[in-house]
Amino acid sequence: MQNKNERFIYDCYYTEVIKEVILYVTYCGNKKIQKMKDESLIHTNLRIDPDKSYILFAGNIRDSNTTIFLEKMLSQRYHKPVEIINILPNMPPPHMDGNFIVINRELAEHIATNSGNYYLPLDHPDINKEVSESPYIKDITNKILENQPDLFINLFKNSPKMTLPQKDERIMTISPSSGLCTYFDNKLNQRVIMEQLGIPVPKGQIVKSYDELINAYKENFRESAFVTCQNGSGGNGTEKISSLDEILSSEKIKGKKQFIISELLDLASSPSTLGIIANEDEVMVSSITDQIMDGVDYKGTLYPSSAGKENIRKMKEYTENIGKYLGSKGYKGFFGIDFMVDKDDNLYFTEINPRKMGSTPESILAYKTENPALPALSELEFNAVTRGTFNQDISEYQTPEIWWGVRIIKAKKGQKTTKYFPRSKTGKSIFQNSGDTILDHSGKDIEYLGEGRLARTVYAINNSDFHSDKRKAIISKIEQQKNMIESSLR
Repeated sequence: MQNKNERFIYDCYYTEVIKEVILYVTYCGNKKIQKMKDESLIHTNLRIDPDKSYILFAGNIRDSNTTIFLEKMLSQRYHKPVEIINILPNMPPPHMDGNFIVINRELAEHIATNSGNYYLPLDHPDINKEVSESPYIKDITNKILENQPDLFINLFKNSPKMTLPQKDERIMTISPSSGLCTYFDNKLNQRVIMEQLGIPVPKGQIVKSYDELINAYKENFRESAFVTCQNGSGGNGTEKISSLDEILSSEKIKGKKQFIISELLDLASSPSTLGIIANEDEVMVSSITDQIMDGVDYKGTLYPSSAGKENIRKMKEYTENIGKYLGSKGYKGFFGIDFMVDKDDNLYFTEINPRKMGSTPESILAYKTENPALPALSELEFNAVTRGTFNQDISEYQTPEIWWGVRIIKAKKGQKTTKYFPRSKTGKSIFQNSGDTILDHSGKDIEYLGEGRLARTVYAINNSDFHSDKRKAIISKIEQQKNMIESSLR
């Protein structure tokens, strides 16, 4: 059995590791800590050095880069070098260095009785639950807190299932509060807020039962309609409907209790804004992008938005107003707003995303590249959450002139990878020097037990680099790489 403190050998990760880590031994410096059972733990390469301090990231690998710019800030706080511990639901790409822990109870149970390498996606609430209930994570946090006064966990999305801060007041999340995230994630609440703020929404109505939904469709919608459930993101909980039979057969709608049914718009684009809230007076609107959509499913992002000068002005104004409203209720941290632009160039609100966005890692890199002397967006969020202020004049930031796109590639349940696509460059380097790369590819011979992220491809063109049609070039490149990656699935 391989030593857990040696560099992990990717090609044999599951079949060889699972037996060892269910009953594990780890070390803090030269000090052995207790052996215990953790049925969710798949892998750990962790060594805790008392001469260092630590920050945790809990989420999927593609979002881990939202943490990297916090190391320097926290090293000043602790007066020690700071390292990131990534807590992931699946094994990271083979090239990933540093500390990482993989916990996923259902996946651990599967690989304990099946040979091979597997990928099983977890949504963010379930990741939060795994982290909060893991004996190993509890033990590690206790050991870390012996050598530093507090411990921060950076989250993509908070939820009530993240209970570590309730168990130990020294542990804090870098995110809005779970209660506010839950409230503002409710699509019914969102529609009421938009009506109060005077922000345009598609014609429609709130219905409070499945039967009401059917009746509303029969009475007010002859053919096409758009149904949104109370909660959902990335296309989950939303459905385009063109007949009563489609309502009755929809797996996304079945079992849900409250809905919004609205007119189905003929869309020209689906732009999105990213912002940070420190308080009701301090709201920063950063990137305004176009989402790449396949129906209601999010597939990627293009920057800058092509929505037009007037609609971009409106989106910034609406996002600031929404941010101030959220801030007045105590919300602090990243948030995003999705919009729709129809064929007649009318702009409509779609939804509030009370969390980091899919484009957040790229937006952070773009802003840092354009504003190297100023704090990164992730540092602004840290100050917003911990201090209730940015502690920075946000008017000093220059809007990035870098053009970029990111394409998300997914694998379906039952598919298996036949090839590994290593990254050629870091995300940071392509924003600094222009170029493209494939990031976070899961590896070779990985079987997917559910639909999940396989990789992302990113392409950035600095404004100083000549290209007659940057947007067209970006779309062409990321689609080409998407097709290449998908061709390796079977």
